[in-house]
Amino acid sequence: VGEAVAEFRISVGELKREGIDNCSDEDVELGMRGELTSFFPARQPPLVYGALEPCCMITIHNGESSKLTQWMVKTSNTKTSLKLMGENPMDSERVETGLTDFS
Repeated sequence: VGEAVAEFRISVGELKREGIDNCSDEDVELGMRGELTSFFPARQPPLVYGALEPCCMITIHNGESSKLTQWMVKTSNTKTSLKLMGENPMDSERVETGLTDFS
């Protein structure tokens, strides 16, 4: 209780860029990516040291087609459930800094 067991990281905007110099719009991948990384491999034997890879990832590419959504899970052929819940509800950083849906 009270310990972080995972991290959910959200990236919005530029997800990937092919090359740095003379980069055209076709070489830039835009969208949203969410990555869930479990800290379990670093806490239970055999311990894993160093950077941990995400155990699941969802990517929504810029555009209107449903084919632009990708869901990847690193697991064996098993079913599992995941319940994410937080403690101490609070205003988001956007609200605290005075940003609105239009800014």
